[in-house]
Amino acid sequence: MWFVTAILLATAPADGALRLHFQATGSLASDFDNDGAVGFTDFLAFTERFGASVGEAGYDVRFDLNQNGIVDFQDFLLFSDAFGTTSTPPQTSPDLALYILDPGSSSIDVYNIKNHLAQTFLPFRNPGSMKISDDHERIYVNEQYGMFVINDAHEVLYSVPGRTSGALALHPNETFAYTAEAANNIVRVIDLTAQAPVDTIQTGNRPGKMAVSPDGRWLYVANLNDISVVDLTQNQEVLRVDVNGTLDSIVIDVTGNRAYYTVRDRATVGVLDTGTNAIVGEIQFDAEDVNAMRLSQDGTRLYVNTTTSLVELDVTRNLVIRSIELAAATSGLGITPDGLTAYVGALEPQIFEPGLAVVDLTEWRLLGRVRGFVFPFDIRFRRTSFSTDETEAALMLP
Repeated sequence: MWFVTAILLATAPADGALRLHFQATGSLASDFDNDGAVGFTDFLAFTERFGASVGEAGYDVRFDLNQNGIVDFQDFLLFSDAFGTTSTPPQTSPDLALYILDPGSSSIDVYNIKNHLAQTFLPFRNPGSMKISDDHERIYVNEQYGMFVINDAHEVLYSVPGRTSGALALHPNETFAYTAEAANNIVRVIDLTAQAPVDTIQTGNRPGKMAVSPDGRWLYVANLNDISVVDLTQNQEVLRVDVNGTLDSIVIDVTGNRAYYTVRDRATVGVLDTGTNAIVGEIQFDAEDVNAMRLSQDGTRLYVNTTTSLVELDVTRNLVIRSIELAAATSGLGITPDGLTAYVGALEPQIFEPGLAVVDLTEWRLLGRVRGFVFPFDIRFRRTSFSTDETEAALMLP
């Protein structure tokens, strides 16, 4: 009961608003108050931070415009060049809220991507994975002590006790949830109507991220070094596919004919024919590793995080189209449903501060960064309706 109370009491926007802030790139990096113009209030804020260096109480990375560890005269010159600049930020997907699962802060932050303001802070205990229902009315969160289901007002509907904060997958008709327990080499099957676990599935060593086929027949589990193919009509593993490396992510395309998986230590994306469960191709990256990936809504593009970059693949030809360097290291990845914007968990170069890199996928450029995270790991979107007065930063729930 104490945990339910904690969630209900912590949903005020104040905490997230204090921790999270967006900073654009280019001249609008000097728009510290995010009002669309670099003006006198930004100048006053800059003068208050002038002279502060990393480690000092007054240091704020937003004002270190050249990221050399100190707010100095070089930053002042950059600010002077930007003074008077105005711009209208891209209004991408204004009816979506961004959910960022951060195991480093044991929380999920809810963020308004229309006006770049934090909305809500949801505390959990070492959360590991989350999903959002197709009707956008429920959020499923797997954490250290079980799976929690919360509604669109962020109130707990029910919870199912568990043992680890592993990966989470949903059946397409949302009758079942599947939670991975890496330490026990099992996937637990949860009946969402009965609100209780009903079965377990033996898998390979240390099961991780999972994907369910669009028809709900098959579950593909990315174990440490192989893929478990599970028949969900029997809740039984029928095959293991060796991938010759350490797995991270797995996704299935909209047709259900192909599964794509990332082999972290070989920096490759593998292609699995789900009809034969045979590996039919691999795409090699010029990187140390790869991790998270997402398919576009139409299934023609695959976006992959490499060590330092976001890469776009044309899956109809299995070819790399373009890449953009964003970070010293990457983590989570989210693509807005309209396919216009990517949010990439990114350890910022030089200053090594974790955050989200925001990428315009049409112009293929960095729009800015959301700072204030510890380890942004899982990134999801939920349909909402925001108030017409953006200055209130009010999240109006349907």
